[in-house]
Amino acid sequence: MNITEQLSIKLPLFQAPLTGYPNQDQFVTAICNHGALGVYSTDMQTLEEINRDIQYIQGHTAEPFAVLINLAETETTIDLDDHSSANGYLQPAFQALDLTPSEAPAFPDVNDVCKTVVSNLPPVLIFKNGIPTDAFIDHCKQNGITMFAFASNTLEAIAIDSTDIDGIILQGMESAGLQSKFDNEFNTGRYPIHTLLYQVKQTVQKPVVVWGDCQLPSAASTLLRNGARGVMLDVPFWTAAESPIPDSYRQALCEHNEMLVTETSVWLGQPTQVLQNALTKSQQAEDGQILSPGAQQRLMMPVIKAAIAQDNPDYMPLWAGLCAEVTNTGLRELCQQYENFIDINQYR
Repeated sequence: MNITEQLSIKLPLFQAPLTGYPNQDQFVTAICNHGALGVYSTDMQTLEEINRDIQYIQGHTAEPFAVLINLAETETTIDLDDHSSANGYLQPAFQALDLTPSEAPAFPDVNDVCKTVVSNLPPVLIFKNGIPTDAFIDHCKQNGITMFAFASNTLEAIAIDSTDIDGIILQGMESAGLQSKFDNEFNTGRYPIHTLLYQVKQTVQKPVVVWGDCQLPSAASTLLRNGARGVMLDVPFWTAAESPIPDSYRQALCEHNEMLVTETSVWLGQPTQVLQNALTKSQQAEDGQILSPGAQQRLMMPVIKAAIAQDNPDYMPLWAGLCAEVTNTGLRELCQQYENFIDINQYR
């Protein structure tokens, strides 16, 4: 059974999660209603927001959707020393955005996130930064939830393949935003998606979705012909007319080139690929301390919210990979472009 049949979706297209930006629920709903799989990210969300947003999606589409859960356990406490070490690189943001230094309330524990999400019975779960316990996987199976997990190398893909998780999402080095990685002692690198797919498809049995250099319909078609069962798209979906990203973020992506992309942990406390801006440069210049993911996200959330509200690209996370194919249409036209180019029946 192929992924379109397995998930009851029209197109073998997954939306890459748009962490930290508002109105995810409406965006995910629109994507699902045009035949692709919308993905809602629980990162930097309260339990109340997660409940509300999932229920909104369920109330506004009859199509399948996915919820992304970050499995990384993290400390969320922030002390005076933490504030002092971060204020050096955050001070320009506070001044530009007219903010008083503060932090968001602690985000929920991963176990509470898992319980809250599963209680809403979403059709699909996607895990990043690891795989859940066998007991949790069994619980999801019993509730009819289909599961995928991110893998950034062959070892992680093999680990996922040995579980009852239903599929693997391969994350190539070209992908935008959070770079998922299992918490282990292996010092593995990051690989182009074509290389990663070539290695992994020979060693796993589960269906594989790819995320990386697959932004154009022609590139997506090539990866599907080479063994992928689905493709995850970041910038093409994120820049569609229905996307909630601010105009300044769109413009930055229009001016994108790979020389402007950097890897930083300043936004989430974990490695992410973004376009450089004033905040990433300030943190690098100050060699500012990065806290644990939970604590770093608490520090950054007020800055991110204010920057998005004020449409100030210098202080918002400009998720971007090595490739950025900006969309100049709505979701209907975008999905139609992929459907016209890809022999969908071949992958159903």
